[in-house]
Amino acid sequence: MVRGSSPFPRPDRWAVWIVVVTAVISVLGYLLAAGFTFRLGFPLDDAWIHQTYARNLVATGQFAFVPGQTSSGSTSSTSSTGRSRSTSRSS
Repeated sequence: MVRGSSPFPRPDRWAVWIVVVTAVISVLGYLLAAGFTFRLGFPLDDAWIHQTYARNLVATGQFAFVPGQTSSGSTSSTSSTGRSRSTSRSS
């Protein structure tokens, strides 16, 4: 083997461009579809619910979706409390 050479062949420039263009088109297609159908943001309700419970737990000390209003709508309380712990440590 020649010094400085790689055991792997260099990819063809066309192959690299095809991958890059395909990736860009895929991302743009996703953003366009998401913008028209779901809007950009959390793709699932659960992620938003967990984030809201965690934010309210850190801000008010209450495990509630709406501060001051008792509720138990979190689908995974361990996820919400875990997020609130990591948020309170970083602030």
